[in-house]
Amino acid sequence: YFLIGQRQIASCSKDDKTLCEHEASTATRNRIYQEQNTSLIQEQELHRDLILVDRPEAYQSLPYKLKFGYRWAIDASTTETAAATVQWVVKVDDDMFVKPKLVKSFLQTLDASRPTIVGRMEKVHVVEKSGKWADPHYKPKPNRVQPDGRLMYPHFPLGSCGHIVSRPIAQYVSTHFDELSSEYQGEDTSLGIWLDEWKDKAAAAASNMEGDAMNDELVWVDLKRNVTSEGDCHLPEVLMAGHDLSARDIRVCWNMLKYAEEHPKK
Repeated sequence: YFLIGQRQIASCSKDDKTLCEHEASTATRNRIYQEQNTSLIQEQELHRDLILVDRPEAYQSLPYKLKFGYRWAIDASTTETAAATVQWVVKVDDDMFVKPKLVKSFLQTLDASRPTIVGRMEKVHVVEKSGKWADPHYKPKPNRVQPDGRLMYPHFPLGSCGHIVSRPIAQYVSTHFDELSSEYQGEDTSLGIWLDEWKDKAAAAASNMEGDAMNDELVWVDLKRNVTSEGDCHLPEVLMAGHDLSARDIRVCWNMLKYAEEHPKK
């Protein structure tokens, strides 16, 4: 499924190069919006694979879209049968390539009942003060402030490689939807902050909160060789490949995957 912001961006954003190139022309922006909306309507009528999010389609909306996606996955699998089936949520961008069979095989080696996060983990990452990735809203704990004054994020899965979470994590985000801030920069850093807050709540909780699995220790699965942001979809060990892949790149990846499946090495 694709998460799509259903509200138009009110003004030109520096993150949207197409609109910024035409920011002097309201008529041109409206035409681009109309063309995009028409394409989305056609996509939905044909595939029924779009989920509309009540936010603008903009970079700043990514943390909210991630929360929304987790909540949708939980709400869409509330029956006993569906809950038994939907044990993992895979999050990737539309410029990435995923090998579903390999992902499924790998996840079968993990315990889906544990709160687990899978991806390429960023363990040392500075909070930017300016530019696209500036994050004025995150106030780190004292132990995340370096002697030189730099602020550091908690661990998080690198967004350009995609990530996977087990159902307990998606359930936690869904249950605490309104409590978890959408103001941080980026959906990947936001997830790391939310999980860091989870640990704090777990330590403070006298007993497990219903539906949270808060007393379970978070399991971090750091896949340095199996997820990539360099587009290396041809490597047999790669499960998810990003980023900045064009539609043509993704078709090439798909054809290589089908060929490898049809002509396995003996």
